[in-house]
Amino acid sequence: MRGKGFIIAAIALGLLTTGLAYIYFSQAEKRPAAPPVEETSTRVPVVYAMRDIPGQQVISAMMLTVKNMEAELVNPDVFSSIDEVEGQFSRVAIKSGSPILRTQLYAGDRLSYVIPKGRRAVTIVVDNTGAVSYLVKPGDIVDVIGTFSEQFAGEDVAKIIVQNAQVMAIGQIYRSLKEKQTETAEEDKPPVVFDTVTLAVTPGEAEQLILGVDKAMRFRLILRNPDSLAQVWTTGATPKNLFGKGLAPAGKVEIYKGIQREEKNVQGR
Repeated sequence: MRGKGFIIAAIALGLLTTGLAYIYFSQAEKRPAAPPVEETSTRVPVVYAMRDIPGQQVISAMMLTVKNMEAELVNPDVFSSIDEVEGQFSRVAIKSGSPILRTQLYAGDRLSYVIPKGRRAVTIVVDNTGAVSYLVKPGDIVDVIGTFSEQFAGEDVAKIIVQNAQVMAIGQIYRSLKEKQTETAEEDKPPVVFDTVTLAVTPGEAEQLILGVDKAMRFRLILRNPDSLAQVWTTGATPKNLFGKGLAPAGKVEIYKGIQREEKNVQGR
């Protein structure tokens, strides 16, 4: 009888356990689902070089791209926006696919950073006429022409000294490193008045320009179309080729002032 009692108790306990389990899971299905746990994003934008960027190069937006990176893996010297990098000047070469670091760029705006590689900046004095009515602006391309006297050149002559010189500055105004490469429309403003122009030239051209400026009676800038930069050789303009072959050779005229006699060179016609 005891054996049967144990069996009946075991069956009753099993039924009770099954019933309790059924009630538990039934109630669990009716409970509202817990809201999903949102993952906190740890990714931040980083500016990368989209192609190789040489050293001593103004960086344009076309050279750059932005990628999202894990914040804990990001170098603190990176940039997060293309606008922060565009127009700046590279100090060293930057490989394609590399993040742009602040240590790879020149800090601040200085004229020396924007002088093209292999060129030198030379400043010359100009006036209204020599500066094309003050319409020359930083970034323009000009030729420099000087007028030399007979004492220096053997005859009066106007000659191009330097061609395709880039205007780096007018007075103390120069193109900022962070200025956009695309020109934006500006309101009509009067030309900036200045008395010096700084040009980017080769070392050899710098020598010619300095000698020419020192010896010329006067000189002028000739503004060029940036799409037409072919070098043109000229012999220079002299009174003879200016007035044609009919110009008589030079002679001397005696001039008397009281008892003083003076000889003056004149060009015949």
